[in-house]
Amino acid sequence: MGKWSFFGWFCLKPEDVEVPAFNYVGVAIACLSGAVFLAIRVGIVLALSTYYDVYILLKRNRPYVYVESILPAFISRIMWGIAQAGFILANSTLSQAISFPLISIEPTTVVALWSILYFKDVAALKNYLIFVFGTVLRIIAAVFNVLSKPTSN
Repeated sequence: MGKWSFFGWFCLKPEDVEVPAFNYVGVAIACLSGAVFLAIRVGIVLALSTYYDVYILLKRNRPYVYVESILPAFISRIMWGIAQAGFILANSTLSQAISFPLISIEPTTVVALWSILYFKDVAALKNYLIFVFGTVLRIIAAVFNVLSKPTSN
């Protein structure tokens, strides 16, 4: 099987491992989780398609679609694809122990900003202060996480 499983996929640098058996098990689990992720994504697409089909049937083929929502939905899908590609590239520079917390911390901040700035869900000053405190705390955590391991070239 050679060195293919030492995480040299997707233009990442292959790494030597101390216990190859653990690596093979890890690759098998990663492939299984990829299959589960694919199944979830396909399930989401099928569920949304079914929801849309039922909506079309109930509206007798005259759906009412907010035209203003089409472009933001399209742009968000493109942004998601770029973010996933950036996550894979970040794993080549940083370790997964650093890049995974970053990729899981920052989307919550972006979602909260959408909620505050676009949808106007937050109204009270106390809620704004909680958001600012939480965001500052997330940024500090991300900085400490990045500084915890030096990058090696």
